[in-house]
Amino acid sequence: MHALTLETRVTPDHTLRLPDELPVNARIRIHIEQLSEEAANTPTPRTPLGQRLTQLRQAHLARGGKLLSPEELDAEVRQRRGGLADD
Repeated sequence: MHALTLETRVTPDHTLRLPDELPVNARIRIHIEQLSEEAANTPTPRTPLGQRLTQLRQAHLARGGKLLSPEELDAEVRQRRGGLADD
């Protein structure tokens, strides 16, 4: 079995829901690590494309770039299309 990483929240009754793909009666090791809210809200890329996009995002931020809001992104796309509306 390959290593599996999952992130979840602790419920009031302290129940953890494990993926159905885990084999029944499998011996597993669980490592608990409390995450900051920022880390908890940052998804982990699972594909090579996701990993590459994350690297590009981090490089952009390291060079002083900023992340655009959805509205700012729409405005930039409109500008690059010569001011044309989406519809």
